[in-house]
Formats: sequence, C-alpha cells, structure tokens
Amino acid sequence: MSTTAYASSYIYTGFWTNWSKDSIHGATLTLPGRQAGFLGAFLAIFVSATGGQFWKIACFVIHQARAGRKRGDAGDLFHRQTQVIFKNSGSSITTMWDFFSLPFDFRGQRLTRILKCIFLGFVALTNLAAFATASILTSQITKVPGNTTLVYSKNCGYATFPSGFDPSFSKILRVMRLAESAANYARECYGAVYNPIQCNTYPRSQIQYATTKNVPCPFAANRCINNLSVAFDTGHINTHDVFGINAPKHERITYRRVTTCAPINLDDVTRDEHFGLDNLDSTDGTFKNVYAGPVNYGFGSRNSSAPTFSQNLQGVSIGGGSAYAVAGGGWGQWLPIKDLNRTDADVTIMFISFNNIDFVASNDDPIFSAHVPSRSPVGIPAFKPDKEFGVLACAEQHQYCNPNKAEGAPDRCTALTGSELVWGSNTTRDISLLEDTGIKALENNNIGLNDFQKVLAGYSATAQSAGMYFAVFSRGVAAISASETVYQFLQSPLPNDQWLIELSKWFSVGLAGIQQGPLEFATGPQYVGESGTIVRPDANDTFGRQLCKSQVIRESGQYQSFSVLGMSLVLGLGGLIIILSFTVEPAVSHFQRKHKKGNGRREQWEQDDKLHLLMADAARQDSTDMTVADSSRSSEDLETEDEKPGGKPSHASFINQAFFFERRSQDIESTFAEKCLEFTGSGV
Repeated sequence: MSTTAYASSYIYTGFWTNWSKDSIHGATLTLPGRQAGFLGAFLAIFVSATGGQFWKIACFVIHQARAGRKRGDAGDLFHRQTQVIFKNSGSSITTMWDFFSLPFDFRGQRLTRILKCIFLGFVALTNLAAFATASILTSQITKVPGNTTLVYSKNCGYATFPSGFDPSFSKILRVMRLAESAANYARECYGAVYNPIQCNTYPRSQIQYATTKNVPCPFAANRCINNLSVAFDTGHINTHDVFGINAPKHERITYRRVTTCAPINLDDVTRDEHFGLDNLDSTDGTFKNVYAGPVNYGFGSRNSSAPTFSQNLQGVSIGGGSAYAVAGGGWGQWLPIKDLNRTDADVTIMFISFNNIDFVASNDDPIFSAHVPSRSPVGIPAFKPDKEFGVLACAEQHQYCNPNKAEGAPDRCTALTGSELVWGSNTTRDISLLEDTGIKALENNNIGLNDFQKVLAGYSATAQSAGMYFAVFSRGVAAISASETVYQFLQSPLPNDQWLIELSKWFSVGLAGIQQGPLEFATGPQYVGESGTIVRPDANDTFGRQLCKSQVIRESGQYQSFSVLGMSLVLGLGGLIIILSFTVEPAVSHFQRKHKKGNGRREQWEQDDKLHLLMADAARQDSTDMTVADSSRSSEDLETEDEKPGGKPSHASFINQAFFFERRSQDIESTFAEKCLEFTGSGV
C-alpha cells in the first residue's frame, strides 16, 4: 500500500486548527463522509429556511412603509390588495405568484398598477433567487479549500534497527520499499503526464525546483566531461506549506536542497581485471573496475583494495551502481578520491553500464554516447556504445532557515553545506523521541530557533537522506529511464541530453521521498521487518506528541473538512434572522402602542390579516341574515316582548338592540367596500 493511501486510514475527526490561517479563520471540523453529507444537507436546508424568515421580515417592513394611505383614494382597493398580500405572505414564491396573478383578476387595470405588480413580484423573486443561491453556495463557504485534513495514528513514530550487520536486511528492505513508493509517486506526479487522482494527497502535489545548466563543475575541473554540469535547487521549502507539518508561523522553518551534478571521466582510475566485486578471488571473466575511493557497502570497514564499481563485461544488459559519501561526518559507504571529495557537500556517484547493448541510432550524450558502427544480432545496422559505462556524480548541499525575522532584517540561515555540517554540538537538553532514534535537535544558535523549531529541524532532517543515492541504489536497472526503451537488446533512439533526463527523474524521486517522510512518521512506519521497532513519543515528550498531531494531507474521498468560522457565520446570521422574524413585529407593535406613533399602521397590519378578513366576512354574512329576519318584526313587537312589568326595557333588550345596530353598521361598511370594488374594477 502506498504511503498516501495508507495515510487515508488515519484521518483525525473532530475540531482542530489549520495554521495556514489564524486561529479564527483556521478553525476546522473534519467528519466522515456520511456525517459530512448530513451536515452539508442541514446547512443547505437551514439557509433555505432562513430565506423564508427573512422574507417575512421584509414583508412586514414593506407593509409598514406603504401603510397610511387615506381611505377614499382612487387606488385604495388596489393598494389594500397589495398590502393584504404582504401581510399574508407564506413564502417569497407564493408572494411572487400572487403579484404576477393580480393584474389578471381585474380586467382593464391601469398600466402603472400592472408595472407595480411586476416590480413587487420581482422583489419577491430576488429574495427567492438570493437565498436559493446562498443555499447552493453554503458548501463553498463552509468547506475547507483543498479539503485539508489532519492525520493521527497511535503508531506515530520512527523505525529503528540494531546497529551492525543485520542478517534479515530489514533496514535495507525498508529503504527499498520507500524508494519504490517514492519512484511510483514521482512517475505519476512529477512526469510529463500528471495524474490528479494519485497526486492529491500531499499539501503540495509537487515540490517545485529550479534547473540551471552550465554551472561550474562541482568537482575538479578535469573530471567534468565537456564542462557539462547542472544544478537543481528547491529554494526554501516551508515545513508547513510543503511538508504539511501544521504549525503557527513562529514554529516553522524552511529547508533547502541544492544538488549539482555532472558527467565525469574516470578513465585514469579504471582497470581491466579478471575479478570484480561479486567475486574478488575469481580469475574468470573480464571486469571493468573503477577505483574512485574505498567502499564498504554497509558491511564492516571500508576496503581500500576493493573497486568502487565493478562491471562484468559478460552478458547483455543495462546495469548500474552507486555509492555515497557524507561530508565532515567521517562515515558513509564511500571515501572519494581527492578530485571528487567535497568538504562542504555530500557526494553520490552513479554508474550506468551497457553490456553489449546496441543503439538503433547514434548518440552524442556524454553518458549514452554511441558512434561505433555495428550490426545487431537481429541483423539491422546499429551503433555500439563508445564506453562500457558512464559515470554521473552529484554534490548535495542542505540549508535550514528561520523565517521569523523583522521586516528588512537579513535572512537567518545555516550555511549551505553537507548534511552533517549543518549540526552544531549537541549540548542542550535531549529530546527523547529524536535522540532515541538517532536524530537530534538542530543546534545552531546563529539562526535563533526556538525549542520546537530545533526539534522540527531534526525531524525534517529525514529529507537529507532522500537524495540521489536514495533514488538509485536499491532500484537497480529500474532507476534508469533509458532501460524502459530497450527491446531485444536494442536501445531505441535517445535524446542527446538523456543524462539530464536521468538526473531530473532521480532528483524528483528524492523530492517525493521528502514528501512521504513526515507523513510516514505521523501514520507510523508501514514496514519494519523482523529486526525493526517503532519508537513512539512517551507521555512526557511534549514536542514528539505535538508532531504526531501536526501532519496534514488533502483527503478527497471518505472525509470532509468544514470551516468552523463559515458554519458559525451561517448559523449565527441565520439564527439571528429567524429570531428577528418572530420578534420584530411584536417589538414594533409595542413601540407604536407605548409611544402612540404609527397606530394607524399597526391597525392596518392587524386588519389585513387573513383571519381578521375572514371574521369580517363572516360577520357581514351574519349581519345580512339578521337584517332579513329582523325586518319582518315591528319595533312594537320588540318593545312588548322584551319589556319587563315595570315598563322599562330589560337587559336582554339592550343587548339585542346593540348587537342589531352593530351588525347594521358592519353591513353598511361591507356594502361600501363592494361598491368600491365595482368602482375600481370598472377601470376608473
């Protein structure tokens, strides 16, 4: 399983702070996909409901602003109808429909009234469209760009292995697996064809770097072929933005790698012999042995009599080899000869061999040079390589900087040097997690690192080991891109700068290794073999535990991150609108009653209520029925029936007469309203 796929199994769910922003804007909630779907749906429904309540407030405000027209105006009935619509609006869509339908209820309406209905309908439509759009865009407001998530695992830590020879080869096998994983990622994400599905996990899909050709030879000038050389420079890589180590600005550092490479000539230290590295005591076969300095290849002390590289000239294949040296460290598998030794850079040497491989076309590349006419075993014209092997060597330098400085102040950085030389004496207090794993906090007081930055520098030092040697040594012929175009011992045509292509791909594999290192620490090593163990931070290791909870990735599948600020704004503003929708009307009514201002508007609001209108209509019907029934009775009957023996009218008589006159009054008002309706409907 790849490191990125493995990391997806350890997504932290809950609240956390994304320090790409400040503590407020970076507050984040990560949920599994199912729960995230429910939350997203709830927010969309909530915004839609808020839109309905906002329209309720708008209707009240518009009604009150338009209230107060004196009765008897020519347009009073039309005005009253629009006011009734606002008062009894169920939603913006029903209000819109009512206004668009109103001109059709009465033929011959004036153009100004039709335009007014259209305008008021569009007011309702605007509210509907605005909140419908807001409901859709809620996911964009609340979700975190790139869907950044936090990784956490109980297995967080480093893999350690016993010192000395390990018969299980657990450490070597682990590095081989890491290199293969990095190579697969580099192939998908650093090549000409970019695979977005595979490259969406790390905070940055690629670590950008600059390529500069024709730089000075990184070794003795006589060693560089045709003065060809190239430099790869990552620039300052921020541990937060690129490594994905989630930390505030004052706890970040930057790391830089500069790798300068060249094709080199080692003819003067190459011999034809009858033994090789794989069989030092044999006299069978013919070997090309290169003596560029003693090596040990990880076992015992360096052997000064053994060749640095040995090629068996028997057989047909493309092959390779490599060795590395650490500047100032007194260790490493190789001690370079003087012309290749650097006191300020680690050195890696790579060999590419061509055992009886024929080239279909001639080539001027300094490594893959082929000009010797030949005929291939299949009978077609071809070219033999000019040499049995080519050699590339690289000088790698590292640098750390403290990005926290006053404006205009000079950069606070270590020297650009070898991996061991950036470290000072280890005199300050130990950091248990890092000390136990053979990695120490960066001690360089010249750049003013705080305690956590020192630990972070040591933590990110795993990047130093993911260099050219990491990209080549364990992958064999698979590390050579040219081998991918060999068929039946025939090498297809290669560009004349194939050596640059090889170096670029190796550098990219190293960068992919830099990306996977911190992530593998956070999730825990996937492979430790038989002899490896995982060192986890203990309860007292504050910085170690902090690092375990600081790795972020981009997760595009099973989890979703939300902005807490975005959700708070949506819920807070929506909740405020909903509360106002229930309180603004009684609050305004209370103010109008208390200060005796706008009582007419308040009364119109109450009178335009649909229940009030229904009661008025029912009262009108009752009044009409009573008028018809009571007209058949004489006033004398009423007086005789309801008078008590003393000659005074009874209490019931007063009630009946009051009710009768009240009904008559309401009937007259209703008749007047009907006449107004007829008057207005005639188009006047």
